[in-house]
Amino acid sequence: ELYTNWSRASLLDLAIDFSKDIKLDIVKLPELDHRMMEIEPMTLWKYNDSGENKNFYTPRKYRPGQALWRSFGLITVPSDVSEDSREPGIITWLSKIEKYIQKPQVKISAVGMQDDGNATSWVPVNEMIDDLALHEIVLFEKGKEGWVMRIKELVEDTKEVVGFIYKGFLKDMYDIRNTKKSVEEELEQAYFGLDKAFRDWLSGIDESSSKEDKIKEWKELLFFSMKERALEKVNECRQRDIKGIYEENAKGVKNIFTAYEYFLIRLKKKLNQE
Repeated sequence: ELYTNWSRASLLDLAIDFSKDIKLDIVKLPELDHRMMEIEPMTLWKYNDSGENKNFYTPRKYRPGQALWRSFGLITVPSDVSEDSREPGIITWLSKIEKYIQKPQVKISAVGMQDDGNATSWVPVNEMIDDLALHEIVLFEKGKEGWVMRIKELVEDTKEVVGFIYKGFLKDMYDIRNTKKSVEEELEQAYFGLDKAFRDWLSGIDESSSKEDKIKEWKELLFFSMKERALEKVNECRQRDIKGIYEENAKGVKNIFTAYEYFLIRLKKKLNQE
């Protein structure tokens, strides 16, 4: 509870006469050192390449709206990765007592607080909760060909498909429509559309699962999901989308169909789909 309860402390002097007006003062605690604290087991860590915390680990803030599985590479770290990765202490401890755990299913819960954005107060305005149900083999098989490394790579591939390939398609579409609209909302919708499918896929892994079969299964799910999402945009096309725009560098017309074709080529290549 010391680690997981969000609390505020109040001291009430028993000698206070509550029949009279009283005064309450706020006690501001000094700021904690954000750099790597070995005693802290309940956080994800990020490595800083620049800034005041350069070459140190600091707690990774919970990102509103971002599913926990997208941080899989920070939850459990392969044993042969570079020094810029460190896993939460509670996961390290869990791996040490793994042989004493009778049930192979593990649930990881993440809780974070969102502040008001005011640097003078950082008042909490929202609590965010997420969890993952998975088999212990997904956390602790850490060899080069183990589940940890393979899933980490697959999550990174998924983020590249959404955050780079699909994002490129959206930008092409917005260029054709001559709009400055941000693509971030569309990308979050794409992640949301993949969320349940990935959780179900991850929770379905156990000691009898074939890595090659499961990886192939997710890549196919990801391919068809993103293909359908992009195709929906094509089916909603307007006259301007069909007419397109002339691009001198591309030496031709870019319209919704050429943008979709280019997206599909990149998607197939990335996910090894015929």
